Amino acid sequence: LGTRRKGLIVYNVLTKKIWTPYKDIKEANIIHALEYDKASNCMWIASYSTGLHQYNFADSSLKHIQRDDADINAMHASLINDLTLDGKNIWAATIEGGLAKCSRVVGEKKVISYDVTNGLRDNIVFSVAAADGNVFFGTTKGIGVIGADGIIKTFLNKHTGLPFSSFQQSIATLSQGYIATAVDNQLYSFSTKSILQQSNATILIDQIILNDSILINSS
Repeated sequence: LGTRRKGLIVYNVLTKKIWTPYKDIKEANIIHALEYDKASNCMWIASYSTGLHQYNFADSSLKHIQRDDADINAMHASLINDLTLDGKNIWAATIEGGLAKCSRVVGEKKVISYDVTNGLRDNIVFSVAAADGNVFFGTTKGIGVIGADGIIKTFLNKHTGLPFSSFQQSIATLSQGYIATAVDNQLYSFSTKSILQQSNATILIDQIILNDSILINSS
């Protein structure tokens, strides 16, 4: 259980007892997301205070993925909103460091950061989900999309057919390449393949501002 005041709590359904694996990291009291990693037999923990942690079920050990802004291959954030697993990587949506792609391979510590310096329109990322070979992440500029090649494809918003632009909600992955979310008390579900095809539509320009003058397209 990830809580906002008591940190991470483990509940044993057989003994009905609870305990916390945190003993040395007392400040990790706000947990925003948990992702079970079956392949590595561990739980990835997104803390909104101390960053990313990994709990190993085999030996009950707890590993802290340390933040280091000076290291290009390290985490650059300690405030994490959301997590998702994708192949050999775990993606972390962060507040001050954009989107972090972390390797799940044992012994490999490489982290790739996506921020405003390499394609993101905002360093604040609210949510992240993997579907149909792509990674989708929510920002105030819309839903960003990163392809299997690790390159940012596009940002989905009103200009690409969605009924919203700013996106601060969670993203759920469904079967057959669909994703779902809730915005303004309404539930939305759409095909990732279809929406990406629409995002490549021809752009129509109806207004240009040049030297404080508005040029209107009359054709």
